[in-house]
Amino acid sequence: MNILSGKYLSDIIGAHDLSDFVMQVYNVSAGSPVLVRGAVVCRKADGTVTLAGAEGSGPDDVFGIALNLVIDPDAGYATTSVARSGVYDATQLVVDESVELQDFADRLRERGIFLEKLEMVGIIPVPELATVAPQSTEQPLNPS
Repeated sequence: MNILSGKYLSDIIGAHDLSDFVMQVYNVSAGSPVLVRGAVVCRKADGTVTLAGAEGSGPDDVFGIALNLVIDPDAGYATTSVARSGVYDATQLVVDESVELQDFADRLRERGIFLEKLEMVGIIPVPELATVAPQSTEQPLNPS
């Protein structure tokens, strides 16, 4: 992956973000899949982070959002910058293939990480009224 093929930080930050997020650096678990910018990460008992849903991690372990472009733990000792708060575009976030972002959304919110565009990733349903075309019963002002 080259720098041009990844996501910009502005791609994952939500429109309502006030740049008021806490960022910390953590060691990446050697058994973690590759982390890309926008990966939801969970903290393991040993203090390292892994991709949400990987290595037996679950919603109770959710910890933050990876900010680095790409982190490959196979390359040896790896660290990643993790956002511990803020507003993010749910369509740009990544979790392990074995889970859904929906599984982690409530815990993220409890930890100060808020998601936008939830209806676009199926976390909240789109109200029926928003999907049905309005039918006008009004008569035209000038019927001629």
